[in-house]
Amino acid sequence: MRNRLGNSLLRGSLLALLSGWLILPVSSEQRLTSSDGAAGAVHNLQLMSSEMERLSIAVAPKVVQIATQGLKITGNGEGQAAGVLVAEQGRGSGFLVSSDGYLLTNAHVIANALHITVQVQSGAGSADADRTREYVARVSGVDADNDLALLKIDAESLPFFDLNSGVSPRQGQLVLAYGNPLGLSQSATLGLVSAVERQLNPDDPRVYIQTDAPLNPGNSGGPLVDLDGHLLGVNTMILTQSGGSEGIGFAVPLEVARHSYAMLREKGTMARPLLGLQPRSLTPELIAGLHLKATVGVLVEDVAPGGPGAEAGLSSGRTAPIAADATRLPSAIPPPVRGW
Repeated sequence: MRNRLGNSLLRGSLLALLSGWLILPVSSEQRLTSSDGAAGAVHNLQLMSSEMERLSIAVAPKVVQIATQGLKITGNGEGQAAGVLVAEQGRGSGFLVSSDGYLLTNAHVIANALHITVQVQSGAGSADADRTREYVARVSGVDADNDLALLKIDAESLPFFDLNSGVSPRQGQLVLAYGNPLGLSQSATLGLVSAVERQLNPDDPRVYIQTDAPLNPGNSGGPLVDLDGHLLGVNTMILTQSGGSEGIGFAVPLEVARHSYAMLREKGTMARPLLGLQPRSLTPELIAGLHLKATVGVLVEDVAPGGPGAEAGLSSGRTAPIAADATRLPSAIPPPVRGW
């Protein structure tokens, strides 16, 4: 109850700060002076600061710093001869998803790693805030298609994010991104959900949560959370021309992370449905260029001989409506497959 009340105050504080005034019922004889408004705004700012601190205390022990050591083969333009095997070190973020030491991160964070260590912090603002414990991690499974990896450390009774919270992001919602940008551990940034289901490529069915919360190298694999501390997604990548944050970041949605976690923990690998065909999303340009009558569904570009698509009677060049649970869908792949 205290947490809900505190977050209600936080949201109210933000609204008051945006307006610049504390809105109160007054009689006709009473007037809210500018000094009263300023005092109210300061008070609400203090409330917001206190709630952010409480949120960080709750979230910090669930966020981990990941360090990797591995080998890579140099390419052209790396300042040395191409094709040379050299040592490589990397850093990233992750977060705990079970009390017994399972954690999620991005697959690219641990790519080519031969040795992985994970640092777990006791908690921001606590007496043990500066205490960290380092563990050697092993890879339990990788979902390369969604850039997710499941790691395991030998620890017990750890705080963790609930992957079954049932929360969904909303456009305009305030969110915080936690992680270790540029190796700066336990950093938090504030922003908005810019878009809920951002599809970056019309021929790639994967969707992301877009946020303007600043993300930088090292944030990869960290959690994107709401003001109640619920996990919304896994910070994964940014669009940038400068190499740093420009307010266009993307997170793998919670629903995708939950599906990947369950399968990787159970099987250690991802098992995906096989359609036996190469679909292409129908875009307005494609419909107009090929003079198609269909406006929803997919264009079948290729069909594997003897595969499920061929057995269903599909052939190259045909348009086919895609349905799941008898519901026609505009996207190329039905939800159980799309991006997961």
